[in-house]
Formats: sequence, C-alpha cells, structure tokens
Amino acid sequence: MGYWCRLVAERCVRVCQVNMLRQGRLPVSLLLVFFWPVPGGAQDKTFEAAVSLEPLGRLALETGRGTVRLTSWDRATVDIQARISPAMAVDGDEAQHSVDGTTIEVRGRRRSVRIRSVYSALPAPVHYEIRAPRHVDLDLTIDRSDTLLAGFEGRLLLQFYGSDLTANDLTGTIVLDLERGAFHGVDLSGAISLGLDRGQSVVLERVRGSLQFDLDRTSATMREVQIDGDSLIGIDRGDLELQLVPGQALTVEADVTDGSDLSSDLPVTFQQGGRRLQGRLNGGGPSLKITAERGSIQLDTN
Repeated sequence: MGYWCRLVAERCVRVCQVNMLRQGRLPVSLLLVFFWPVPGGAQDKTFEAAVSLEPLGRLALETGRGTVRLTSWDRATVDIQARISPAMAVDGDEAQHSVDGTTIEVRGRRRSVRIRSVYSALPAPVHYEIRAPRHVDLDLTIDRSDTLLAGFEGRLLLQFYGSDLTANDLTGTIVLDLERGAFHGVDLSGAISLGLDRGQSVVLERVRGSLQFDLDRTSATMREVQIDGDSLIGIDRGDLELQLVPGQALTVEADVTDGSDLSSDLPVTFQQGGRRLQGRLNGGGPSLKITAERGSIQLDTN
C-alpha cells in the first residue's frame, strides 16, 4: 500500500512541476527528472518538459534512433514529450540497460533551447513529440529517426542521415542535407537549398522561391513549382521531373553531358550549342541553370 501511495504522490509532484514549468515558474535545471516506467517486460521510460522560447528564438534538436514529430503552435513555449523504448534484438537485461542508460538533455530557455538524446554504450530508441512557436530558427541533426516537420517559418537548418523526412508548410531559408533517406515536402517557400545523396522516393509539391538543388544518385519529382529567383539544379546519376506552374516566366540554361538527357514539353524552343541548351519561357524571367551528368531531366507545366 505504501508503495502505491508513494508512486501516486511522485506522479502528482511531476504533474505539478510540468505545469509550473509551462508557466515559467521553475528553473531549467529541473527539466531532467520527469521519468516513470511503463509495466511489462523491459520497461519504457517517458519524459515530459516545457520551457519558454520566444518567437524568433532558436531551437536545436540532436537525436538518433527513434522518431520525431515536431510541429508548431501559437504559444511561446517548447513542449517536449518523449518515450524511450528498449533497444531491439537484445535480451531483457540488456534492453533494460539501454533504456536506463539513455537520457534526454534540455538546456536553455527564452532565446535558445537545445534538446539532445544522450546514449549509453547500447542506445535505446527515443520517440519525440515536440511543439514549438511557429516563428523560430531550427537546427536539427537527425540520425535514423523518421521525422514529421510542419508549420515553421524562419531559418531552418536540417541534417538527416538514414531517416525519412515528411515536411509541410515551411517558409524562410530552408537548408536540407539528407543522405540515404526519403523526402516528401509540401508547401515549401523561400530560399530553398537541398543536398540529397542517395535519396529515396523524393517528391516535392507546391514549391515557391529560389532553388539550389544538388541531387547525387537521387531521383526526384517536383510538382507545381514556382521559381521566383535565380536557381540552380545539379543532378548526377538520377532522374528529375520538374513541373512548373502555368504562366511561369523563366530563362532556362541547361548543360548536359554525354549519357544525359533533357526533354521538355514547355512552349519554348531551345537553342543548342554543343552540350548547352538555352531558351526563354513566357518572355524570360529568373534564371534556371541545370547541369546533368548521367541523368535525365523532364520539364513541363501542369
């Protein structure tokens, strides 16, 4: 009976601490104590914290092995919920050690907040659900964690390895380096820079802005693209299907090597000089430069 009373009391204290944090009444140093086990086999461990972050502040996340769901809301607070689950393909004791040895570190508040998964010798997967202010600078380093990212505006620096990224409603300066993962982006706008290495199932829809794309051993489909500033797309050993919005005014320059192919359904006549093609769409506009090596490019409008 005493055990259950103590357990209920501890959980009540934790709930009060989280609520006070959300109101800005507890120091950041108490963020790391909100853990409790879940019954059954090797036990999960959960974490909850809330810390203030002003709009236009910086939020950094560094994690590996697990999942991430990072979405925006209208509060000046970062709300963090996470579940640490046992490592796979190990026995019960080792699985529990992986959970016990994996922690979450949260530092900073107001102008800058950093969240980091800290692992023991045997890492356990960490599954995050985080909400943060819409207007924020993001700095994400994600390794082997499939991620949903939605509803942010600011300077977004995104590094992904071995992870699938689903992103929608992002605006600002967007810099994404993704290696060995899938990417599905919808409603992206601003200065967009993508470095995709051995990307899988890359699809972008409703993209607007200036583009700097480097596709290495990656094939991509881009639909409803509006180019507002000078742009550059380079592709090496991959295929690109680029569908522009109706009425797009553009000056296209393409440099394709032997073994590459450029085809177009655009209402424009390309002038060819050696390996270089040039043409103006709807009288010309921002420059779109394309380089292709051992790749295939298809241009059209919807």
